[in-house]
Amino acid sequence: MAWQDVYPQLAGGVQPISDTLTVIATIGPGANIYGTIFVVNISDGVTEKVRLALRPSGSPSVQSEQYILYDSDIEPNNIVQLSNIALNSGDSVVGWSDNGLAVFNVTGDEIRNYP
Repeated sequence: MAWQDVYPQLAGGVQPISDTLTVIATIGPGANIYGTIFVVNISDGVTEKVRLALRPSGSPSVQSEQYILYDSDIEPNNIVQLSNIALNSGDSVVGWSDNGLAVFNVTGDEIRNYP
């Protein structure tokens, strides 16, 4: 009989430097995450353009079809929340912002299966 353990998890949080595609989180071996991605514009006066991709395990670089946000504007002091995101072992969340004024966080439940 198999069982599962479920752990609340902050999988990753990063403020990428401007115009640099950055790995926000990579899901560890034997784990899956079902959760939420938050993107926050921390500027008081600059609209931030952001990109967000879900790169599957084994993919060496981000492909165009992996983007879930692309050049999306976030107004100053605002947030974008993407919920019900499922990530498998080895998958990565990758983010980018034009001015380096966005913070990306990946949080959710880590699910581990045991035989």
